[in-house]
Amino acid sequence: KSSSQQIPYLIPKTTYSNMSGTDVASGAPTEWKKYDSYVLNVDPEQDDRATEIKLCSFSRPHMRAFHFSWLGFFIAFFIWFAIAPLLSEIK
Repeated sequence: KSSSQQIPYLIPKTTYSNMSGTDVASGAPTEWKKYDSYVLNVDPEQDDRATEIKLCSFSRPHMRAFHFSWLGFFIAFFIWFAIAPLLSEIK
């Protein structure tokens, strides 16, 4: 007897796909998509990578983090170097 006949409950009859997009039972590639539709234009030949970036969008958390980080850096940079010409007036 083969191992699949000895312990039938360990090897399922159905096939499952892993995260790399291959069929676990046969090793054949499968079509795996995280989402059915996207807000941006995507290229299906490159695993649904975006073909555009909406830089002025604050709708997604990662874009809000991007904009607030550069704004915070700009403010810190501006404040740090704006004080030097005013040192004679401050003292």
